[in-house]
Amino acid sequence: MSPTAPPWATPSPPAPPHPPFHPPSPPEYPPPPAPPSYDAGLMVLGIVLSFAGALALGLAMPLQRYALTYPEPRVPLCAGIRVSRMVAWILALCVYGLANGLNAIAQQMAPLSLLSSVFTLMIVFNALFARLILKERLTRPKVCGGATIFLGIVIAVVGFPNSVQTIFDAQDVEQLLRDPGGIVFQAVLFGSVIASIVGICAFERRYPPAAQEGVAPVPKDVQLASVGAGPSIPSPPPSPPNRESPGRDAPPYLNGLMMFIYPASLGLDEAINGTWLRAAISMMGRCTTGEGKGDLHGCDHPLMYIGLVIMVVSALATVWWLKVVYKRYETTVALPIEYGMVNVAMCASGLIFYQEHKFYEPWQLTLTVSGSIVVCIGIMIFFVKDTASPRMDERDARAVQAY
Repeated sequence: MSPTAPPWATPSPPAPPHPPFHPPSPPEYPPPPAPPSYDAGLMVLGIVLSFAGALALGLAMPLQRYALTYPEPRVPLCAGIRVSRMVAWILALCVYGLANGLNAIAQQMAPLSLLSSVFTLMIVFNALFARLILKERLTRPKVCGGATIFLGIVIAVVGFPNSVQTIFDAQDVEQLLRDPGGIVFQAVLFGSVIASIVGICAFERRYPPAAQEGVAPVPKDVQLASVGAGPSIPSPPPSPPNRESPGRDAPPYLNGLMMFIYPASLGLDEAINGTWLRAAISMMGRCTTGEGKGDLHGCDHPLMYIGLVIMVVSALATVWWLKVVYKRYETTVALPIEYGMVNVAMCASGLIFYQEHKFYEPWQLTLTVSGSIVVCIGIMIFFVKDTASPRMDERDARAVQAY
């Protein structure tokens, strides 16, 4: 009888092999959408539309003045057609609306930092159409200043980037406002405007300007049908305006300071309108087409409605501001500061708030900023007073007030 092996000595059957360990793979998410941008071709189209908008706005201002100051109730248009003063003014207003519509579309296609310089051409076009329609003289400062503005625009256009983000939904705008540079820029912009309003109201209450009188109407012989038919009979010079010097009882340093603050604050208000016009239209477009981020594509985002309110309020404020500024200061003093501030603030809005600097190469950014500076210099030259044409100030002031 053979001895039996103890139970612990019996070999156990081999264990089945363990399956290889595979770590769980991370969940797959769709790649983040690329920021919407346009290529160079569409940016060129945006520049062309901005150029057309500047052309239309330059035409609208003399047309409005022509309609408002023609001495007869029936205003002559081309081909011997006469319409009422209100109809002529509405036609000019339609041209003005077309100009702003073209500029709003252009802002969805090209960098704001570039379009701010291109749209400044409206000053040059305004002078050309004022010559054709109102028979105003093209003075040497206007010719030199216009050439300098055009040179600055060429410099800026040469440096435009190949691609840049131009369309933003509500969440994109929220991210721009969360950026330290964006929120600081908006705070400085709105803070400067609010402080200027307080200062201007106090200055107006303490040193009210005198009313303007004696501006001559457009002569009866100047009409659209006679454009290109030869020189018109010059109108008699207007009687001297009854306008006191701005803030004559104020200290000289305060006069100089307010001479800058009045038009500069108007330019900042227009820059706020341009900045939020782009944001509001872009957010509305992304919402209505269903391309915005979020459950309702941003349609329920409060920023979209805040942007619309800012756009409307700033546009209405511009109407009041124009009257206040150009009732007190001559066009040759105020308009260069106003448009220079608009150009600088809009360029800064594009580069800082909309972060367009990220899309520029260093040499492109240098050309864009340099072009904006040259445009500002051209604006200053453009409105240098020419002693050979003493009537230009009052005529230009009326054109701006009509605008």
